[in-house]
Amino acid sequence: MKPMDVSSSGRKPRPKPEVVKPYDRPSGSRKVVAQQDEASSSTAAVSLRRSLRISPEELVRRETALLSGEKEFEMKSSELQKALRSLKQRENEAAKMMSRLADREAEETLLQLEQSFQCPLCYEVFSAPHTLNAPNCGHTFCGLCILKWALSRLHGCGSWHDQIYCPMCRTEIQALDRRLTFPFIPNRLATATIIALTEKLSTIPVNTAMLVKREESEDILVSGSKMSRGRQCSHIAEAKAEDDEVPQTPDIDGWREGGQLRTEWLKKDREGRQEMTKLLESWRVLQPQDFISLKTRLGV
Repeated sequence: MKPMDVSSSGRKPRPKPEVVKPYDRPSGSRKVVAQQDEASSSTAAVSLRRSLRISPEELVRRETALLSGEKEFEMKSSELQKALRSLKQRENEAAKMMSRLADREAEETLLQLEQSFQCPLCYEVFSAPHTLNAPNCGHTFCGLCILKWALSRLHGCGSWHDQIYCPMCRTEIQALDRRLTFPFIPNRLATATIIALTEKLSTIPVNTAMLVKREESEDILVSGSKMSRGRQCSHIAEAKAEDDEVPQTPDIDGWREGGQLRTEWLKKDREGRQEMTKLLESWRVLQPQDFISLKTRLGV
């Protein structure tokens, strides 16, 4: 036998305790531990549910608070609806005022255009305005109007045998047969003024009050508020009644972009410029048959 080690004090060393690891435990002890853990977790869940349980008094208090909040929300919603209607009304009043100012400005522009720049032959606004080249005259006409008037005095032989006079003041005009000078002078000042006035009429906006009313009625129809149907219908009826009160201005509408009056004026102005330009370029070399063909082409 081997001799036992003895320390300096002469005592024997203590044996180390054996450590039992979880995976070294028997299966029966592991089941017991699992059951204990499950029981402790279920107990904690039950205690948590008990702590979260609400008393009937707390439920009543919370329900009362919710009802009070709902009433307060409805009151604020009603106040917002009133403020919105007031804002819409102010917008409509401002739009109607702006519309009246725009219509008044358009009426003044149209009045100036019709009174100061009206052709005495066709009683329409000057298109391609030309002035007669005659001393002590200075009357202005549409380019096509004065050209057709001059050709109406043309004889079948293609010449003017009679003296030509201004259709307004009866001032004598130089004989057209001589063709020394062109008898029609472009009135550039009148042209520039007329173009400025017609452009101003074409850019005047359409009645904005009517547009605001339509937007307001459409907003009522799609609104999610709790306004009664009767109030909605009466509000829409008022909007339609105010739309019917908007004055109609067909002459001003005709001079807007794409209007009939403006379209006809542009066409006549373009044709007058073209005819006068061609006539001026070939005036000195025109022959009697050329005047006859021009008269036929213009339908004089």
